[in-house]
Amino acid sequence: MNSEQRARIKTLYERVLALFEQKQHPQQKGGAAEKPERQLEVIKNLLGAKDADAPLSLLEEKYAYYAAEVKAKQLLDAMVEQKMAQNQREYYDATLRELIEKSGGPENASTLRRMAELSVKEGIRLSLPALERARPKSEKEIVGQEGPFRALMGCLCTPFPQHVILYGPPGVGKTSAAKIALDAAKRAGVSPFLKGAPFVETDGSTLRVDRQGGLNPLIGSVHDPIYQGASREFAAGGIPEPKPGLTHQAHGGVLFIDEIGEMDPILQNMLLKVLEEKRVFFDSPYYDPANPAIPRYMRQIFESGVPADFVMIGATTRAPEELNPALRSRCAEIFFNPLGEGDLERIILSTAGRLGLSVTKPAARLLAGISGDGRGAVRLLLSAHALYGRADLRAVRGALGLDSRSPGGETAQVGRIAALGLKGQAGCVLVLEAAALRGEGRAEIGSAAGGVARDAVRNAQVALRRLGLSFAGVDLFLSVEGGAQIDGPSIGLAAAIAMLSALTQLPIRQDLAVSGEISLYGEVLPVGGLTQKRAAARLKGYAELLLPRGSGGRDVVEVSTLLEAAAFAMALPQESLRAAIRALAGGIAAQPRVPPVAQA
Repeated sequence: MNSEQRARIKTLYERVLALFEQKQHPQQKGGAAEKPERQLEVIKNLLGAKDADAPLSLLEEKYAYYAAEVKAKQLLDAMVEQKMAQNQREYYDATLRELIEKSGGPENASTLRRMAELSVKEGIRLSLPALERARPKSEKEIVGQEGPFRALMGCLCTPFPQHVILYGPPGVGKTSAAKIALDAAKRAGVSPFLKGAPFVETDGSTLRVDRQGGLNPLIGSVHDPIYQGASREFAAGGIPEPKPGLTHQAHGGVLFIDEIGEMDPILQNMLLKVLEEKRVFFDSPYYDPANPAIPRYMRQIFESGVPADFVMIGATTRAPEELNPALRSRCAEIFFNPLGEGDLERIILSTAGRLGLSVTKPAARLLAGISGDGRGAVRLLLSAHALYGRADLRAVRGALGLDSRSPGGETAQVGRIAALGLKGQAGCVLVLEAAALRGEGRAEIGSAAGGVARDAVRNAQVALRRLGLSFAGVDLFLSVEGGAQIDGPSIGLAAAIAMLSALTQLPIRQDLAVSGEISLYGEVLPVGGLTQKRAAARLKGYAELLLPRGSGGRDVVEVSTLLEAAAFAMALPQESLRAAIRALAGGIAAQPRVPPVAQA
């Protein structure tokens, strides 16, 4: 063995020991250098060379193979370790996000402060709790709607409950009656409503369809992962997320839609389909039934829909003919009555008792006369009590700013009269004036008057002629103070009295307000909106109302004929008024009796 071989053996020996992480062979003693023959033997043992006579070159090749294998393994182990660390971090982050989302989101000092502010504001209440407490809670507390309520009970307290539409003015108790009727149906034992049957309430005027995004709070929506942003865990997998709406929430109970007449026509048609099928179905181009990541409940929703078996109760202030005929054909129709003053007075007194407020009967009578509906009556009661700590007559007048004097003064005036009308859903008072001038026998009203109001004036002129008056040589002009636009037949009685006053120069009481249609034969015909009209007149402080017979109410004088109404408005006996008309009829054509100013 020459020196070159010994050097090669020594180098290979050191490398093999380093490769197998053995800096010194176990049999090496005292740290002394081993002989080349012994080093060669160690090399063969570590490299697993079975051939005892294996040449040195073969051992060097075997070492090179082992060294490459160990290096590759080290690199692979490092890559695996790095990937495992990365996956572990990602898993940790994903788990942390999930826990944060489930716990309500990340919190810090700012978010906690805002949450505290929100909690404080949630505890602040103004009048809503009082109004809620004022709502009737049982059948005995329903006032003025006993008949409609019994009809509603007949629709719900049965093994086969029906859908219902409730008609009536606002504030007459439609919503309260529906809630009480459902509670009674749960206790009845014959209806299919369970003890926990829901009462889902919504407003049809606020329900809208997002035609582009497909969002539908009434029927339900599918939140697609791309355009509408389903929940993160579903959007990441491209899974559309169905979210049922109010129709599913009302399953097994009542879906109450207030102002159903204002609901979008498209929504009404969708609702009809749900009422027929009693289920809501969903569809999405992103739904793939072969996708194993879709949860079972989603598959159930997409393939079978969700149950929506409920009783719909709609409420509206519109007339029946203004509603969808297909919707009406599927519903029983119940009409709620406008509340009379006696009903409103009972509501005020019973509400004051439930809320522990003090109110006198005269004050309750005044509030009933000016409120027009139950909700308004309760609000006025609360306002008066909040300002004065009581609700007697003086406190109510002070809280509402009412003047005890007549709005037109105590002095009667010629040709001037207060006429009651409607402005939208509210009553209003219009002051009508009439003047007589020499002319061609015409009767005209200002250009702000509509066609029906002009016809009412012509009817009044004909009725006056039937009393014996002639309009030859006289023109009558009528005007509304303030230039208000008017239309409708109920101006007729006021116009006839004002024209008669202008012709005869007999003054009209100014503490009186009038409403009524006049026929060609001088009959006073019924008109609508009397509750609102009475409320407007009392709010203005008029002492008495002149209305068609059958109108009812306190401080109301009911009349049937023009002569009867005019005599009362002019504070004259009917015979005295007839005499004045006969005296005027004899000379009106030659010498019309007109004020001096009108002759100038």
